[in-house]
Amino acid sequence: MEKNGSQSNSNSLDILDDSMTVTQIIKTLFIRRKWFFTIFLCLCSVVTLIAYLKRPIDEPFLKFTTYLFVGSYLGQTVPIEHLPSIEFEIKEIYSKNNSPNFAVETEITGNIITISTIALSEEEEKIRKFHERITLPILERHGKLFSQFEKKLMNGALDLSKVSGLSTSVLALAQKTKYVSPLNKVWLRILSIGLLVSFLLACIGVFVLEYILQLKKVLSEESK
Repeated sequence: MEKNGSQSNSNSLDILDDSMTVTQIIKTLFIRRKWFFTIFLCLCSVVTLIAYLKRPIDEPFLKFTTYLFVGSYLGQTVPIEHLPSIEFEIKEIYSKNNSPNFAVETEITGNIITISTIALSEEEEKIRKFHERITLPILERHGKLFSQFEKKLMNGALDLSKVSGLSTSVLALAQKTKYVSPLNKVWLRILSIGLLVSFLLACIGVFVLEYILQLKKVLSEESK
């Protein structure tokens, strides 16, 4: 009888013991697995709902990109105009004067300035005209500079056929590509982190419930 009693005590859960071993923790989770799965599934449902609400809405957004090549004077490789100043003009002056509703992003790569606008697919023609208008002042100004330089060369009796040079030009106008928003991955992060947190909270919940259950049991025994 004493042997059976001691064996029964060793098999019982004692979550009130401060020196619980890993084996006892695993044993508690196994015995109370119904509690664990109930809490875990409830939390997963909440996380899944939040991730679903944060999912990307499929809208026909496109990225329209124009590549502006900035030329150099004949026989030189240095751009005819300082590239950051051209970038500033396009982004802060010409784009806002022509259509402040369209946001413009710019990037400098070598002698090329990339101009990008994110918009709906049905606005393709508007974006094309918009990019034409914001690059036209640059093209016209550089065209005049090249003409003046050529006149000076002519007056100096230089052989233009032996002097190479590239004029400012648009390499591609409003080239469209599919736009993938970086926010599209937010719901995946929410889901993955949420599942991990749900697992941890389910484990904690099991031990909290077990603690309350055993505490009530101890209090009821002491009150007898």
